[in-house]
Amino acid sequence: MTTKIILLLILLAPGIALATEHNLEGEIKEALLCDKLEFGDTVIIKSPGGSLRASLFIAGCIRQKNITVKLYYGYSGAAIVTLAANNVCLILKDSKIGFHTPYYKDEKGLITELTPEDTRSHLRLIIHLMVNKLGYKEDEALTVVGLIALNGPNQMGILEGANLSKLLGKRFKGMCE
Repeated sequence: MTTKIILLLILLAPGIALATEHNLEGEIKEALLCDKLEFGDTVIIKSPGGSLRASLFIAGCIRQKNITVKLYYGYSGAAIVTLAANNVCLILKDSKIGFHTPYYKDEKGLITELTPEDTRSHLRLIIHLMVNKLGYKEDEALTVVGLIALNGPNQMGILEGANLSKLLGKRFKGMCE
């Protein structure tokens, strides 16, 4: 009886928004998704990644608005977005995230690797973000940094299954319903 009353109040109460599902598919080029997200919404991730700057901005939105991530796969910047979520469930048994060394792409699509100093700065940023902003342990951040450092722009270091759920820790909510 109590459950029915609460549900009825939620449905009839003006101004109360119910959680919405959003898709993060394809290459991440801009952070427009943040404008659409409301507290408690869900984002379904199926993305090869893209702009690191846009990905970091979306990761901040995901974290601040307590967004749940439903993961197919998230590579590169989309992996950072996934790690930012307080709640992550897997859509597939082999859902995965992946990392590679960052690079720049010019307007012709030509790939240029970062300088060693820029790469070190990027890795320090990832460690800082994961440990100080997202609450990961240092050894968890080092796992991600290792995957980034060991895989060039045309490779992908993958985390899936038990390794992914271990990295996510309490954020991992099992298989999505």
